[in-house]
Amino acid sequence: PKRGSKLSLVEVAAIHEFGAPGAGIPQRSFIRATADEKAGVIAAAQTRLVGLVLAGTISAAEARELLGAKVASMVQQKIASNIPPPLKPETVRRKRSSTALIDTGQLRSSVTYKVGE
Repeated sequence: PKRGSKLSLVEVAAIHEFGAPGAGIPQRSFIRATADEKAGVIAAAQTRLVGLVLAGTISAAEARELLGAKVASMVQQKIASNIPPPLKPETVRRKRSSTALIDTGQLRSSVTYKVGE
């Protein structure tokens, strides 16, 4: 996506998550890849938090918030990790950076979470 484009942030995120081969944009998954790569860490956090809820140390709502914040942070870290493949030379020149998915930082800083019952 070009600067100044009329795409919403959600559309830009979807394009990068799944790629847009027709536009020459490769897949750089940051949501699914985080869930896959960090599945064990997430499961361990869930287990630990359930233990704290059962012990009466925290509420179920607090546990959900803590888990949501942890996973959102993991996704933000994934975005900052320079997901392959490398950027094309013309993209690096335009952005003045070789880090994929980071241009203004808006995508990374917009990652949040919402928990339900």
